Amino acid sequence: MAGGPLVCVAASKIVPSVSCCGYCCPCVLVGRTVEIIDQGATSCCTAGCVFCLLQYCTGCGCFYTFSYRARLRQKFELPESPCGDLCTDCFCLECSICQVYRELKYRGVDPILGWQAVKQIYESPGQPPQPVYQEVELTPGPPIFDEPPPPQQAPDKQYMASPPAQGSMGQGSGLYPPINTGQPQFTPPGQQYMGQPQNNSSLGPH
Repeated sequence: MAGGPLVCVAASKIVPSVSCCGYCCPCVLVGRTVEIIDQGATSCCTAGCVFCLLQYCTGCGCFYTFSYRARLRQKFELPESPCGDLCTDCFCLECSICQVYRELKYRGVDPILGWQAVKQIYESPGQPPQPVYQEVELTPGPPIFDEPPPPQQAPDKQYMASPPAQGSMGQGSGLYPPINTGQPQFTPPGQQYMGQPQNNSSLGPH
C-alpha cells in the first residue's frame, strides 16, 4: 500500500522485525492491526486467537484478514491494485499482513502502542510524515587518490671475485703469481711457473 501496489520485499527492507514476526507469528501482527482498524472494539488478544483458529484449523485465515485490509485501504483512499484484497490475502497472506502493519506505521500509527495511545492520530489522519532535509555546506577535502610515488630502482649488484687467501692455493699452482714477501723463495727443479719451464742451468753445476 504506502503509495503503490503490493511489494513483498518492501516490508523486510524498511522494518525487518515486522517481516520476521509476520512470517513466524502472524497472529501477533493481525491482533495489533485489527485492534487499531476496529478502533478498540476488538482487543488484540481476541483478534489474534480468532485468526489462529481460522488459519491453523481450517486454513481460511485470509477470509478474516482481507476485510480489515479493505477497510484500511478505503480509509486512506488507496487503490485496489494489482489485485483485489481477498486475492492478495489468499495467495500471499504473510506479505499482506506485514503490508497492512507497515502502512499503519507509515501513517504515524504504531499498532504496538495500542488503540488508546494512537486514537487521536488514527481518527484524524493527516498527510504521511515527510522526510526532513537539511542543507549542509560541503567543503572540498583532500583528494582521495594521491599520485603513487615513483618506483624505486634497486641498486645494481656488483659481484667481484676476491682472490683466495695467501697459502690457500699454494705457491706455484699456476693460478696466481706468488706473493712477494721479501724473503727468498725456492722453486723446485722442473716446476712450471705461469706456463713457462724453469731453466735448471741457473742453479749452477751439480
